[in-house]
Amino acid sequence: MKMMYQQMLAFFTVIMATLVIVGILFTQFTTKMIEDNTYHQLNRYAVAVAEEAMRFKADDGSFAYFDTKGLETNASLLEQQNINFTLYNADRKLVYPETQVKETANVTNAEWAQLKQHKIIQKRGAKQANPADNSAANTMDVMKPFFDNKNKLIAVVVTRANVSTVADNLDMLRKNLLIAFLVSVVVAVMLSFILSQLIVNRLRLIQLVTRRVAGGDYTAQVEMHRHDEIGALAEDVNVMTASLAAQEHEIEEQEERRKEFMANASHEMRTPLTTISGIVEGLQYGVIPEDERDALIRLD
Repeated sequence: MKMMYQQMLAFFTVIMATLVIVGILFTQFTTKMIEDNTYHQLNRYAVAVAEEAMRFKADDGSFAYFDTKGLETNASLLEQQNINFTLYNADRKLVYPETQVKETANVTNAEWAQLKQHKIIQKRGAKQANPADNSAANTMDVMKPFFDNKNKLIAVVVTRANVSTVADNLDMLRKNLLIAFLVSVVVAVMLSFILSQLIVNRLRLIQLVTRRVAGGDYTAQVEMHRHDEIGALAEDVNVMTASLAAQEHEIEEQEERRKEFMANASHEMRTPLTTISGIVEGLQYGVIPEDERDALIRLD
């Protein structure tokens, strides 16, 4: 596998792993945030229901009675958001709605004891109404107690949101994340290609210089000024080529000195050799007198 593809695979793997981890954490965080916001909203609805239904005496501010006439409007508005509520009095008797007697089973003895201790209960409820009805789903319940000025329990409001509403929001979130993930995959591929191409191109510059050096061009230099590992490699190649160029220059100087020495030596030896050649030719052709031959041969 070429280095470019190896780099692309490495970058792509790192980017995708980061995206997956961030996506999972973001999904969990958003799910928790949506659930917390739902509980907070249900808590505010419970306060609004209690303020609408409870009536207090004008003289001492103590609790007087429940007025449920205005709750019909609130119930209709909340029902459009898949939210309903139940109102209990201090004796755990159902105040609203009057027809759903079975709703009293939603608050257990343990939960009622906690409510008396000023604790707000948030929980996931079981299926309600007709279990055979597919529209009946799990709920997110908030049980909120209300007390008078003497710290005596007056009422408990249970607000419920259908989990399917929260699930719809989460499904929409997941679809948006999926679209973002697919777009991120395309961007990751392009980014991996660009990053790997940048690295490979820098290595190709070094490769071209080394090929020129191998061909005998010791003047080649890598033009790179980045202070990283590849930049350090390029600097080492430049140092190597500079050293080879210096050695080549030294070799050329040595060759020039050798040629000069040989020329001088040839010049110095030319005269005696010419003389010897003349003597040999004179002896060969008999032009040298006999009485001089012995002296020439002895080089006296």
